[in-house]
Amino acid sequence: MPRKFDLNVPSSSIKTASIAQMGSKIINVIVQLVITMVLARLLTPAEYGTVAVLTAFAGIFSILADGGIAAAIVQSQDLDEDDYRRLFFLSLLIGIVLTLGFCALSVGVAWFYGDAVYVPLGCLMSLGVLFNSLNMVPNGMLIKERKYNLIAVRLVVCTTVVGAVAILLAFLGFGCYAIVMNTVLTSLFILLWNLAGTRLKMSAGDVRGVVRKVGSFSAFNLGSSLIGWFANNADSLIVGKLFGAEELGYYNKAYNLYAYPLNILTIPITSTLLPFLAPLQGDRDALYRKFMGIFRRISFLSALCTAWMSVCAAEVIVILYGEIWVPAIPLLTTLSFAVYSRGINGSFGALLTAKGRSDLLMLSTGVNTVVTVGMIALGGVMGSVESLATCVSIAYNLEIIAPVLLCSKKCLDMGFWRFFSRLVPDIVSVLAVIGLSSLIPWDIQNVFLSAIVKTLFVGCAMVGIRVLLGELFWREGISTILPR
Repeated sequence: MPRKFDLNVPSSSIKTASIAQMGSKIINVIVQLVITMVLARLLTPAEYGTVAVLTAFAGIFSILADGGIAAAIVQSQDLDEDDYRRLFFLSLLIGIVLTLGFCALSVGVAWFYGDAVYVPLGCLMSLGVLFNSLNMVPNGMLIKERKYNLIAVRLVVCTTVVGAVAILLAFLGFGCYAIVMNTVLTSLFILLWNLAGTRLKMSAGDVRGVVRKVGSFSAFNLGSSLIGWFANNADSLIVGKLFGAEELGYYNKAYNLYAYPLNILTIPITSTLLPFLAPLQGDRDALYRKFMGIFRRISFLSALCTAWMSVCAAEVIVILYGEIWVPAIPLLTTLSFAVYSRGINGSFGALLTAKGRSDLLMLSTGVNTVVTVGMIALGGVMGSVESLATCVSIAYNLEIIAPVLLCSKKCLDMGFWRFFSRLVPDIVSVLAVIGLSSLIPWDIQNVFLSAIVKTLFVGCAMVGIRVLLGELFWREGISTILPR
């Protein structure tokens, strides 16, 4: 019997769902930070670096396990209950194959990095691959049924419970295995929660019919995800190989911290903007007003996060992770310069999707991936993890060129430089605040007091410089003399 879904959802419901997602995301980040603060004092950078290599490879296996099917379930309106059951059976077959494949891969990873510990760690982490594969169908069904509140609660509860178990294991001396168990238990917890929410059953049999229904859409999403994985993980793989597990541990911690503002901003923005922009795709002026009204706020918040992360990098590392992680400070300072560009990039993806130009989104992603991987390779050749972090930061800043060019020309019908002028006040403000901070002889012994003083400085300086720049001048003065 077909499972019915209510597709007539008012905009208020969409807004409520977006708020629920953003709220759960913020709470989850706070919980993760607390858990990470404890684990960072129980585990060494080398242990974190060792697991980071396997985590990178686990990411691509999770993408293969999903195969774009979860997104296809949300998009397709032709699937019935029997289709879901057969897809669930297919996910079991895929999961078994990928689990065995990940175990075999761990042997190769151990040889490549010269450390036999990757074999048992990899075999244990392969269980997470199996659980992720089984989870693709029930997770897609929950999203399709718009059970956002259930998903939000699940995220926070799962992070809290599993994080507490990981802390206990680390305290008992399990080292790397505590981090791996955190990954495995998270995927298992989510699977059990989703199965309880969907009451999905498995049906063995011929799956060719349902594969034909979702095949083409799944393949496109799978390709996009694989491209994204390669761009996002190439740096970790290179750092681990060239500079060792300990350096990778420092780099991984800095990278995760730099990404926290992005995790809060980008994902909720993408899911929130699209429903409001899509109805305006035929009205360029209305689309421009709606998009720019939201984009200016995104731009300022991203700029504020960039300045704060750069100025307070030392305090953030010491407060959250402790003195043992001090070598990660210059890495976080360098990576923080990319927070702005990556923060605003999420809005461009929503705009291109709203205009129905997924082809341009794919083009932009492909171009940026080539640039990013090239810069990462250059950083590796330069011979230090600091150089690689610098190249990554430069690459991420270059990533705004392609989407700005495509969005300004194809979506908003305006010139590249005219649109780029909207970014000037925030970019100049960030550089000015960081420059002023470098001239101040900060000598506050208490790290917490130092963090408070610097935070107040960044906030006041950002607002003050924006006022001095005269945003109206930039918007109506410079932009009017630039070509459309």
